[in-house]
Amino acid sequence: MPTGTYPSRHSSPSISQHTSRFNRRLGPHHFAYLRAIAEGLDRQDCARRYLGIEHGHEAVTTHRLVVDQVRAAARRRGETSARLIGLTISVSETTQPSLEDFIAERGLDDWSEAEVIEL
Repeated sequence: MPTGTYPSRHSSPSISQHTSRFNRRLGPHHFAYLRAIAEGLDRQDCARRYLGIEHGHEAVTTHRLVVDQVRAAARRRGETSARLIGLTISVSETTQPSLEDFIAERGLDDWSEAEVIEL
């Protein structure tokens, strides 16, 4: 058998092994991705931008994996709000009242607009 045909025991791991190990670790890009999703941005766009995922099916699977990893990390730290990670909350299509209507409905006539906006 020729020498060098088989990799030695001390050879470095292949690039794919590094990539898969790296992808399993949570990084700032995962949290940026989840924050963008929570702010209502498109999942496909967020997966492309923050995670480098191009295919739609990969984006769905990766989203589940990221949510599961963050949820597990939160549980390990004893965070009671871990169950809230990954929840999807839909917003109703009702229109928001104007600032003047908001002030009138709540009797905030004595407040400045800046105070009401902060409220």
